[in-house]
Amino acid sequence: MKKILFFTSSRSDFGIQLPLIKKFSHSKKFITHTVITGSHFDKKYGYSYDEIIKSKISNKIVVKINYDISNPLNISSFLSKLLIKLSKIFKKIKPNYLVILGDRFEIMVPTMLANHFKIPVIHLHGGEITEGSMDEFTRHAISKMSYIHFPCTKNYKKRLIQLGENPQDIHNFGSISLSDIENNKLLNKIDLLKKLNIQNNNKNMIVTFHPEFSFNETITKKKFSIVCKVLSTLKNFNIIFTAPAQELNSHIIIKLINNFCKKNKNAKYIKSLGRNIYFSCLKHFDILLGNSSSGIIEAPYFNIPVINIGRRQYGRDCSLNILNSNYTIEDISNQINYAVSKKFKNRMKKNKAIYYQRGTVEKIYKKISNLKIKKNLSKKFRDI
Repeated sequence: MKKILFFTSSRSDFGIQLPLIKKFSHSKKFITHTVITGSHFDKKYGYSYDEIIKSKISNKIVVKINYDISNPLNISSFLSKLLIKLSKIFKKIKPNYLVILGDRFEIMVPTMLANHFKIPVIHLHGGEITEGSMDEFTRHAISKMSYIHFPCTKNYKKRLIQLGENPQDIHNFGSISLSDIENNKLLNKIDLLKKLNIQNNNKNMIVTFHPEFSFNETITKKKFSIVCKVLSTLKNFNIIFTAPAQELNSHIIIKLINNFCKKNKNAKYIKSLGRNIYFSCLKHFDILLGNSSSGIIEAPYFNIPVINIGRRQYGRDCSLNILNSNYTIEDISNQINYAVSKKFKNRMKKNKAIYYQRGTVEKIYKKISNLKIKKNLSKKFRDI
């Protein structure tokens, strides 16, 4: 049996990988392990390790390290400790493959180590562009250290080829995040509102907002304060905030969210909704507002209007349900009004979930199952 190792460091990457982890866990061809670290154990961001426990995946490897990323020195301390602990895990398990999703900075560590241990890296969600986040250059670096790629769209596949990767090792099967939605038992609207303890006579909005890489503390506070000013005028909306990504200046956003919820009775802060409730919100709510990748990737499947603010997601392939906005009161307000209009509902009739393909998990599993373990991991740069 081949050994396959998954790595997760945040609630976002675990939720996306979960269907694939379960598929390999139930396979008789593979022994599956999952390394769990990072913000999963941080109460400030919802302690998402509880969701991992509920998922009942087997062979969990817990790497619990202090995850204070309030400054670059603390980040370096975390990464150095992670490097040492993962080295011991790789030496002990000796996996045949490492599966990596996305672009967070801590994912660089297992990717780099896998190359030293001569373990082929399988990269999910490569080839994407997000100009306003640190993930932008981390993602491309991970792609260059990977051997098999599963991008989510044709454009992302082309970009990996442009990076010099072998087209035969690049497979566009869509996002695994959407692959098992039909199998998820999402809550109906009445049960969802009861679960969230919010009124049924209002419209409903979910707000997921993260720091932009180029912003310092002062600019982060200024920009998100503008968002809060607009939201404070929406008395006919129930507003659910989720926690920002675990990045520099996220504490600024958390503080502003807490202050907003104290002053506005129609607002709640729920750090981590969990995959099932979050998708239920996307299915039944009226608007998703913020700058999260989930607005670009998952939300189009549910046809929910998305108001995407700023440049964090700039460069991603977008469906028709995405409305881009600048950090101005006028622009954000206009987009909210447009999102609930009849004109926008007519536009949504032509909307397509461009990241969705049927049977994504099955296709990825089959492709990995048929791989021959490489002994020579040297790579050739393919010039165009």
